[in-house]
Amino acid sequence: MLSTWVLLPRSTALHPQQQLAQAFPISPSPKSSQLSSERAAVIPLFKGGDTLDPNCYRPISILPCLSKPSQQADYRPFRISPYLLCYAIWFQSWSWVLNDILTAIDKTHYCAAVFIDLAKAFDSVNHHILIGRLDSLGFSNDCLAWFTNYFSDRVQCVKSEGLLSGPLAVSMGVPQGSILGPTLFSVYINDVGLAAGESLIHLYADDTILHTFGPSLDTVLTTLQASFNAIQLSFRGLQLLLNTSKTKCILFNRSLPAPTRLSNITTLDGSDLEYVDNYKYLGVWLDCKLSFQTHIKHLQSKVKSRICFLFRNKASFTHAAKHTLVKLTILPILDFGDVI
Repeated sequence: MLSTWVLLPRSTALHPQQQLAQAFPISPSPKSSQLSSERAAVIPLFKGGDTLDPNCYRPISILPCLSKPSQQADYRPFRISPYLLCYAIWFQSWSWVLNDILTAIDKTHYCAAVFIDLAKAFDSVNHHILIGRLDSLGFSNDCLAWFTNYFSDRVQCVKSEGLLSGPLAVSMGVPQGSILGPTLFSVYINDVGLAAGESLIHLYADDTILHTFGPSLDTVLTTLQASFNAIQLSFRGLQLLLNTSKTKCILFNRSLPAPTRLSNITTLDGSDLEYVDNYKYLGVWLDCKLSFQTHIKHLQSKVKSRICFLFRNKASFTHAAKHTLVKLTILPILDFGDVI
């Protein structure tokens, strides 16, 4: 996800909204921007599951080649000071979340978490609500006009297996393949964390963890349920829908006695969330004991296939080429998430 930091003078005593307004150069007149006429080619990226189920694909918008340089030139890298995202701690490194969970386990506390999945989150962004959020952050009228133009008259088509569908107008959402998209979505959901109540929350684009801990399991689950209800209402206010089938619960516990029956965490519609022992979050498999055994097994499988490829084709590569292939195809797998 795009960084949400920008260097501002330390000596400034301006209100955060004034800082934000000054952090952005005034864009050219919206009428001069050609971004509104962009046509995005949507590539369905398979996420896993049933290949015939459209819900198992993530739509990635491939924008025209000149789109990203144009966005950079018009608005410079869209970066926001941590002081301007009022609750930027919710967007911090998720290793802090693991530290919280490990601390709870070390204290022999129960720790329960809900991994919230939103259905087509980026495609559900309401432009009017987003413009209102930008307005509340202190954007000038020129900036708001620029964004209004950016969202207007956009079209997209689907590209799959070399075929291209006919164009359709896009009246809502932010393109996932754009420079501005991820940060705009973060601004859109910035206030969701206010509803977490006594629970802790971590937001990373459309991936959300809601968790709480304590010595009493009943109290932990009651607190988590109350926070989850409030979070759902907050998402509904943003017209973001919960994907109940992919929203899961985990009870993290190493040494405490396992409960014979867990109280269900339910959605506002009355559906019970499923408790799982493993969940893949931001590319890392978490298990209920935080042993990372499941994650290690997946790493072994990925690395093994690449090592076998190199072994079978070792005669075809020079020593330098082998070294490069290892650096490019194997080390990134091992390095990903190693800071946790």
